This record gives sequence, structure tokens and C-alpha cells, in this order.
Amino acid sequence: MRPKCSAEELAEGSKRICEVYRQAPTLQEQDTKTLSVDEKTGIQALERNALDLPIQAGKPEKHEVEYTRHGTQCLIANWDVVEGKCVQPTISDTRTEKDFQQHIQQTVEAYAEPTKFRFVVDNLNTHCSETLVKYVAEFEK
Repeated sequence: MRPKCSAEELAEGSKRICEVYRQAPTLQEQDTKTLSVDEKTGIQALERNALDLPIQAGKPEKHEVEYTRHGTQCLIANWDVVEGKCVQPTISDTRTEKDFQQHIQQTVEAYAEPTKFRFVVDNLNTHCSETLVKYVAEFEK
């Protein structure tokens, strides 16, 4: 099976991303946030069937091992490159192009004007979907 990109292309892409991260502190001084965005899918939504038993003299706290499973969730999170923290995470049942567009929109709306953004994303198809492109195009009018 042929790799998706050559070692040279991978190295060049890595250099570009590192340059974006290097510029982030300077850009933040100019009201431009640099956010790295990614998803974690298949997070199990579990509910313990009983409460934990508290610590007692000479006995450790005991945790219930039986649980009820309530399906899975998808986390979409932004990592603020300059501040070093997760901001504006979204948890939902799905990871569709509309979910990703709504996540980006909620992130943008959470900041006061006039904030600009640099979103760093991987090559997942939802990161360059028609829905997202139309949303971003609204800012160019």
C-alpha cells in the first residue's frame, strides 16, 4: 500500500505547522487566537450502578465496578496553543460535518469581537466540508 504522502511532504507540512505554533504568541497580541482542534470518538457514557463507599477507619474508599452503558459520545476540543489549555469543548452523539461546523461556530461566538482565529486541523473530511466552507466564507464578505 502506498503512503498518503512522501517523507518530504510530511516534513514540509510539519515545518508549516511548527511555524504556525511559533507565530501564535505574537498573533495573540494582535487578537488572533491559534487553536488546535481534534476529535475523540467512541467515549463510553457510563453510569455507576451504586454509590462509592466512603473511606472508613482502616479501609480505603471502594468504587462500584458495575455500571450501565449509555452509548458513546464524541468530544471535539480546541487546544489554545498560547494559553496551553482546552477551550470551548463540544460533546455530542455524532461527528458529522454539521457537528464540526457548529463546534467552530460556537467557538468563534464565544469570544468577544474583534477576535480572529487560526484553526489547526488534520485532514479529516469534516474539516473541509461544504458546510464549514460556507460558514467561513461568510467572514470574507
